[in-house]
Amino acid sequence: MELKCKICGGDLDIQDNHKVAVCQYCGTEQVLPKVQNEQKAKLYDRATHFRSNNEYDKAEALFEEILNIDDTDNEIYWQLVLCEYGVEYIKDKKTDKYIPTCNRTKTVSIFLNDNYKKAIKYSDEEQKKLYEKEAKQIDEIQKKAIEIASKEKPFDIFICYKETDEEGKRTQDSVLAQDIYNNLTQDGYKVFFSKITLENKLGVDYEPYIFSALNSSKIMIVVGTKKENFESVWVKNEWSRFLALAKDHQDKTLIPTFKDMDPYLLPEEFAHLQALDLGKIGVITDIKNTINMALNKKDKNGVKKKSKTSENSKKNSIIIKILIIVMILAVISTIAILVTKNVIIPQNKYNKAENLITEEKYNEAIAILEEIKEYKDSQEKISNCEKKIREKKIEELAKYCGTYDKTEMKMDEIFEEEVMLGYILEIKNTSISKVEFSLFNYGRTREASISGNARIRGDVYEYSGQDSWGNYVNATLKFEEDGITVNLKITDYDYTANFDIGEGKQEFKFSDMIKEDE
Repeated sequence: MELKCKICGGDLDIQDNHKVAVCQYCGTEQVLPKVQNEQKAKLYDRATHFRSNNEYDKAEALFEEILNIDDTDNEIYWQLVLCEYGVEYIKDKKTDKYIPTCNRTKTVSIFLNDNYKKAIKYSDEEQKKLYEKEAKQIDEIQKKAIEIASKEKPFDIFICYKETDEEGKRTQDSVLAQDIYNNLTQDGYKVFFSKITLENKLGVDYEPYIFSALNSSKIMIVVGTKKENFESVWVKNEWSRFLALAKDHQDKTLIPTFKDMDPYLLPEEFAHLQALDLGKIGVITDIKNTINMALNKKDKNGVKKKSKTSENSKKNSIIIKILIIVMILAVISTIAILVTKNVIIPQNKYNKAENLITEEKYNEAIAILEEIKEYKDSQEKISNCEKKIREKKIEELAKYCGTYDKTEMKMDEIFEEEVMLGYILEIKNTSISKVEFSLFNYGRTREASISGNARIRGDVYEYSGQDSWGNYVNATLKFEEDGITVNLKITDYDYTANFDIGEGKQEFKFSDMIKEDE
């Protein structure tokens, strides 16, 4: 029975009766699951697909279902460990090898984890060594994350939301979340808002800071305008972890907020919580009141000082004069603060943003203008910057359009004639969200193809469909400096077919492109 690599999705080199295999593509040595039948194989494939896409909760449910079939499968317990610690495998550009990263930091050592102990219990010596080696790597990553997190100052409130949509544009959720952030920070709360809090952090280093904020925050506000936004991988990763923490910490409260959607479409996990409609007037006040009640804060009313009866009327007169002077100074100070806050500071930020726009640093300019979006024409400048970013990206993508030919003529010994072998890739249209392409595989006596639209996901374009022989295939297209890298994976074969588009990585360089005058 054929199995795919749990690291890169490539084919595994499986020897008879072996419990460990090596991936032909990434070279990773790994333990094999006990796949005795088709039902278990399909469950395992689906579960590993969800895990590799960071949908850990869905993957956990399927792995638990497999354990109902066989509760002695050491690899399934190990897969549950990977889900619990949010393990994702990323290719190291220096070594070209896949290394684990953790998207779910836990205070409990992996060596004390129940599922890890069971994976070791049901393993032989060869399998144990592999698990122990990777567990040590994960443990070091966890320790480093906890060390970083321990140095962070605690937060009061964590705002959870989806930053960009499928086309890479900023969501309405993000705009609403920033309004809430601005209101709460003005009231003196320390608020975790990823757009600003993680601004100077690398993507691979986000987890320690998210972990720290989730643990220290007493309040989480989840913001959304669509059901799918609440259920998106990274948004759900944050609020599900917070709810898990809230089970053991009664002082933690989650506040769901929504706009322009039916509240009954909110996640089932929010059913017992009071959700707030961001489209209603005065909702910010409602949010603040909910926060105050959750934190058990009381309004701090000014205490009226008791007037002292003076035996000397002259002393009372001096006190009154001093109070008048203090009030005058307070008024002057207030005016100065308002002028600084509403005029001087916004103007300085506005000037800085204009300089960044001149230097074509549009993302940095947008971040500053968002802080003063009501000042002058900041909102218009934000729109212009976003337009410039899109235009620049579209111009960059256009250079990839064309036909890349990696075929060559070779002698076929059976038919005693030259035949064409290799791949031809045609990029027809490109946009920020999708690319139209066709890929042809020429074999010795057959040819196969796929054609359609690949949609953007992260830094690659993804395509799922059937090749010309009826086999189901997944493909990713990554646009790089010197050309395009295509990764192919057959997910389901049509066993009546005798050819397919193929699997593995194909690199198409600009030098492979056929020029129009050729």
